[in-house]
Amino acid sequence: MMTLSPFSDTRFEYEIRHLYYIQEDLYSTLQRTKPCYLIGSRGTGKTTLLRSLSWRERLNNEGLRKQLGKTIFSEFIGIYIKLPDIQLDAISLWLKDETEVLRRSIYSRYIELIQLQEIFDAVSELESVGQLKYSAVAEQKAVKDLISEFGGELFLRGLHTRPPVSFAELSSSTRSLRRYIEKASQQYSSPLEVQEAIGSPSQIGALSRDVAARLTQVISPTNEHNEIYFKVCFDEAETLDQFGVQILATWVRLSTRPLFHVISFVSKPESLSETLLPNLTVQSADVEVLELDSIKDKQFKSFAEGVTNLRIREFARRSDNTALESVPVFNTERIFGKLNLNFLLEDSLRDSVSPLAQELLREASQSVGEDFEILDRSRRGDDSALPIYETYLERRTNRAVPTDDVPKWSKRRASSQLTRKAMVGAYLSIMEDLRTQPKYAYADMILQLSDSCIRDFLNNLEYIFRESRMSLLQFLNAGKIKPSIQNSGLLASSKAKVRSLPTYGVNHPSCTAKLVTGLGKVTHMLQSTSQDGVRHLKTTERGIFQLSIVSSDANTVRAGELIVDAAEAGFLKILESDELSIRFRVHTSLAPAFGFSYRGAYYPVNVQTQDIICLADASDDKEIERIAAWLFEKLDGSRTDDLFSRVEI
Repeated sequence: MMTLSPFSDTRFEYEIRHLYYIQEDLYSTLQRTKPCYLIGSRGTGKTTLLRSLSWRERLNNEGLRKQLGKTIFSEFIGIYIKLPDIQLDAISLWLKDETEVLRRSIYSRYIELIQLQEIFDAVSELESVGQLKYSAVAEQKAVKDLISEFGGELFLRGLHTRPPVSFAELSSSTRSLRRYIEKASQQYSSPLEVQEAIGSPSQIGALSRDVAARLTQVISPTNEHNEIYFKVCFDEAETLDQFGVQILATWVRLSTRPLFHVISFVSKPESLSETLLPNLTVQSADVEVLELDSIKDKQFKSFAEGVTNLRIREFARRSDNTALESVPVFNTERIFGKLNLNFLLEDSLRDSVSPLAQELLREASQSVGEDFEILDRSRRGDDSALPIYETYLERRTNRAVPTDDVPKWSKRRASSQLTRKAMVGAYLSIMEDLRTQPKYAYADMILQLSDSCIRDFLNNLEYIFRESRMSLLQFLNAGKIKPSIQNSGLLASSKAKVRSLPTYGVNHPSCTAKLVTGLGKVTHMLQSTSQDGVRHLKTTERGIFQLSIVSSDANTVRAGELIVDAAEAGFLKILESDELSIRFRVHTSLAPAFGFSYRGAYYPVNVQTQDIICLADASDDKEIERIAAWLFEKLDGSRTDDLFSRVEI
């Protein structure tokens, strides 16, 4: 069934085939002959990137093939493995009481068998469809040599009537060995007997490296002469325990051509450098690290618009409305306009009956030397709003507002870096003084509210589209969507995400939801007001929470787990963490719901373990409000007493 818009995240991209948008810079990094750690919270495009390397997707997905061109198997064969789909939890539980040597032997062999099964499947299938070439004689010799050298590591007598003679039969053999281990774990058979049956590897990953090397001596791309290599992609590696991460890190450290790995995590594990080999760690020279959460704004804009245009074209292709075929290229600034906080402020001030609103309008008008009341704002142009936040900053901080020596109001600029830095703080402060919800609109806000998450970007577009009550063609050709429509859509999208937290698979939905809500409220207060009336304007957009994790007591461990859980689900954002502390903020997609900056936060405040625990364990919404208000006063500098003395827990 056709979805109502190309922005919907309700399975539009999965209706027939997955839609791929290739980010050239990231894609070129993933294709290098070097291992890679791919790190990014949910919705940042990790799985799409990894699946785009998969031989199955490249072979069967027409849209992906068109983007990649004809020679899609001329350099490498990509293997995609989703780690939660295999039985690593059962294997780990079965082996938990065994020696490290035995655990390492069976655990790594199990993953290796899955990897080899996929490699043999790929080579066999791609040859059958004419994408690879090798002679039957060379194939049989290679299989015979592998069985002769590795014996039970690839073929266990008793599971088959005869040794394999082809790559397809080697795939079947490794699959049987894999299932033999799975069955042994389910029945709690003796791990030592299993090891004796399948043999002990000489070194972690050595079998796969040897098999890959021998395969590349036999196979070659059709009509190509370059040597092919293998890229094995392990997705959702955050599901592994530390022992499993160390096994993969050992593989990464020992990588050699023609076998390399790409391993994805939603957040950085405690250590990506620690291996199971003495005095051998993964260094920066050994692996590429791509962090999708920290991509530059310009890069995310290109990615977001590319994905959106791809979805629109696919929607048009499937739609009966042929007029959609000629829609213009989607561009955020063309449709939503260039950011102008003073325009948003002017609308709010003109709608307000507050004396402050009228005073600000009058002072801003006087400062530019013209009567704005007689001039329709729609005739002024995009850069001609009254200098409201500049006037407010001058009034509240006694700081002269910089101007160019040009008398015309239309050319006035907030040219001071200090004023630009404080503009969002002033905007939020004015709205707080007016007791009005901040408004959110324009391209820059929509992009930054996504916090580098394509899923949040699409959700924002979907809610704005619904709020517009337009057809898709009207929406894309409307010129600039009214800021009031944008604001309503962004607010609805943000509130819907807050309500959806329990469905995101967090381990403790109720506690995590209360923590996120409390921190969202605290962030709003820190950024829009202060006890002395000016601190939030001089140190603007506070809300990077710094938590010391030196202690190993139960509350500190629990606080850290709640923060990481919320971050992996896309409700908090971890900016930096190590063995001593963690720095994080509330995800910008929640800014409209709580009324804080669309840019997130820039200045740090120190929180303690009990602050986190008290919010997570609050009894109800009123209790969250009380704790958040108390915490704001403490972080703002007017309280020094202990939170435990104020709140019953």
